[in-house]
Amino acid sequence: MILVHYYPIAGRVCWAEGGRIEFDCNAKGAILLEAETTKTLTDHEDFSPSESTKELVPTIDYNQPMEELPLLAVQLTRFHGNEGLAIGVAYFHPLSDATVERNKKITAASLRLTAEQVEKLKKKANEQAPKQGSRPYSKYEVIGAHIWRCASKARELDENQPSVVRFHVDIRNRMVPPLPQNYFGNALAQTWARGYVGDITLKPLNYVAQKIREATKQVSDEYIRSQLDVIRGQEHLDDARALCIEGKNASFCGNPNFHLTSWMSMPVYEADFGWGKPVYFGLAYVAAHDRALILLSPEGDGSVIVCLHFQVAHIQLFKTLFYDI
Repeated sequence: MILVHYYPIAGRVCWAEGGRIEFDCNAKGAILLEAETTKTLTDHEDFSPSESTKELVPTIDYNQPMEELPLLAVQLTRFHGNEGLAIGVAYFHPLSDATVERNKKITAASLRLTAEQVEKLKKKANEQAPKQGSRPYSKYEVIGAHIWRCASKARELDENQPSVVRFHVDIRNRMVPPLPQNYFGNALAQTWARGYVGDITLKPLNYVAQKIREATKQVSDEYIRSQLDVIRGQEHLDDARALCIEGKNASFCGNPNFHLTSWMSMPVYEADFGWGKPVYFGLAYVAAHDRALILLSPEGDGSVIVCLHFQVAHIQLFKTLFYDI
């Protein structure tokens, strides 16, 4: 029944003229797998991205022709002793945005900020009020600023080193007219906040939060449509890819830069398929560059989970700085 409402997911993709990708709504269907594991919930600890966690996600055979690849594959895995169920999802992402920083090993960790720690960060950022008439800095702006700061300090870079933090902004209500409520699919625009490591690490937290706010604010209807016009103006898909991902103007997300993602507005812990609410939601794989995903905790107590992907050489110092609030 779900695929009746979201019928594009049941289709396939194919190459069109000019190297572009088109969706073929041919109703070939999605893939649903059932599996059992001898591992327990405890064996997976906090479900941080790892090889063990990847076992809970379906593996796609990319040796098939692209026209045969499913757009959605779901794996239901029962844990040993029937103590729980994992729902692993693999979906088609037309453009990979992972830029590999060669010879730098990345690992992942789940970090938690209690509600009290979040409020302490917000208080610190708002001690010096934003510009007159502006609202206080939000949870995302403050936590994002804290993460960017910790990353810049942990890398022990020169104060004059430029740093860029990249993130996406939901554009559903930023376009004129707004996108309809029943719009299906990603509606995101990429934006960047820029600064120097010395300013990011030494100036007050509100300075960094303001950088993130200004980068968000610039995503207007005009900004969104200009991005669309640039992409549409490329004759081949590879040209658009080069502009955003591979070209000299592309934003590399590894050291000294960073990639932020917020899923705090997604009601993921309200999903109940008959077994109760989820105890964990997040990525199963380790990203190829430094990034952080910010989520609300499943307990609903105001605490926040930060799924951090960071260079092995610097992650321990990052953790120390992260909890020094």
